[in-house]
Parts: sequence; C-alpha cells; structure tokens
Amino acid sequence: MAEAALIINKKSRYSEDDLAAGVELLRKRNVHILKMVKTADPQEMAEIIERCTDSIDRIILGGGDGTMNHAAGMILRSGLTLGILPLGTANDLARTLGIPLSMEAAFQVIAEGKVRRIDLGRVNGRLFFNVAHIGLGAEVTHRISREDKNRWGALAYIRVLLTILKENRSFRAHLDLDGRLGDFRVIEIAVGNGRHYAGGLTVSEEAQIEDGELHLYVVKPRSLGRMLLALPAFRKGKAEREWIRYLNGKRIFVRTHRSLPVSVDGELVTRTPALFEVLAGALPVFVPETTAKD
Repeated sequence: MAEAALIINKKSRYSEDDLAAGVELLRKRNVHILKMVKTADPQEMAEIIERCTDSIDRIILGGGDGTMNHAAGMILRSGLTLGILPLGTANDLARTLGIPLSMEAAFQVIAEGKVRRIDLGRVNGRLFFNVAHIGLGAEVTHRISREDKNRWGALAYIRVLLTILKENRSFRAHLDLDGRLGDFRVIEIAVGNGRHYAGGLTVSEEAQIEDGELHLYVVKPRSLGRMLLALPAFRKGKAEREWIRYLNGKRIFVRTHRSLPVSVDGELVTRTPALFEVLAGALPVFVPETTAKD
C-alpha cells in the first residue's frame, strides 16, 4: 500500500465532506494517509514534509499557487511525488497540468497514479512553478489583498491590473538570454516556467512546463487604450506586437536601472538583479491520464 502525507492550507475554502470523501477514495485505491495536517504556516509544512519523507512515497498539498511555491524546495529535496488539490484563487499550476479544479476530481487524479516530471524555475535561488514578474505583475502582487481574492476570485487580478496600467510606470532593463543581449524600456517582464498565470492568462502559446526552457515576454509602455485592446490576446499567449516581445532561454539574467521587486507565483521573494534558471524534469507530479501521455 502506498503511503502519503496530506497537508491542507487551512485558509483555503473547501468542504470537509469532500475532503473525507477524497481520503476514502484513496483508501479504496490502496493509498493510506499516514498523516493529515491543516496549517497555514509554510515552516510547519516544510517540517512535516521533512519528518515524513522516509515513511511516505507521496505528498498531497491542498491550497493555491502560493502554498505549492512555499513547499517546492522541501518537496524537491525529498524526492517525493506531488499530488495537487487546487484550493486557491488562481490555481495556475493545476490549469497548466490539466488537473481539475474540483476537490473530488483532483483526488481522482491522485488515485489513478499517473505521473509526469515537470520543470521548476529558479530566480536568485528561489524556486517557482508558474511565472515570475518584474514591473506590472510584481506590483499587482504587492497591491492585491486576500479580501480582493475572496470577493472577486481570479477577476481580482484584472481589477488591480487595470488600476496599475493607468500609472504606466516604465523602467530600463538589460537582458542576457543564454548570451543573447538586449536593452529595453518596459513596464513588465514576465518569465514563465509554467504556462498560466493570474487565473488563466498564458505566458506564451509555446510554453510547456516540461520543455526545459523559460518563456518570457517584455511589454514596452503604450497608451492605456492599446494595453486594454491587447488583454484578450494575453489569455492565449499570442500578444506579439512591435511593443510586446516574446523570447525564451534556459538561463536569463535581468538587470534594471534601479532595483525592483520580483514576484513568483503570487509572492514577492527577491529583487533585481535577477538570475533565472530552469531545472528540467526536476519534480514528479500526479496528473490526469491524458496529460501524462502528452
């Protein structure tokens, strides 16, 4: 019988009945929950994973992208396979992997046991699953509140973004992509390991979380009207224009004229200058059968 630890972010919204049903489903599929903990403390999550590593073969995390990000380092070091219960606001990692957003269906994915090895991004030593931002995206992370997320869900990101777009703050950035150099005046740099961010926007139509590359775009300052007209294209990762450039690389160094904050998976974690790297095939994750075959 497989052994698992189940950690739920207690600030997430979920049904206790759905949780109990999911645990019972796993039991019927010969997956025993050795330890179940509800906590919102990232340090406690890391300690639980560390203590249980030698007794289990999988770790199941219930929460949003921030929860997954906080635990990434310890899960990577443990060598355990990750099961995801998407209980957050955006759930971009789950969207990228095709994991259903309902708890019942997400438990079913874990029970089926199909595994896919995915890449991890790293910026200045901090791991991330989805997308890192410098500029607009980092400012959204700084300003958005838990109350906004609870009230508006994924739309909260768009509401805050529209406010920031009106300010149109630009900065100079020097990029080194695997030795290819570029200088830009921009309002946003997004570096994606995964495919989705901000509740379903797409970093690039070419981005895959197991392709061994980082995909990024830079956005030059333009009028609010032109920015708004381009928003629908961002959902598909197809917003290429003369003022929006798509690029990719395995090692990306970003230096800005003034030091700016860098956000990853909805958390402000470091500042520029920033070195981005990809850890190819670093982490095994339970995914739907159709996704595992892709």
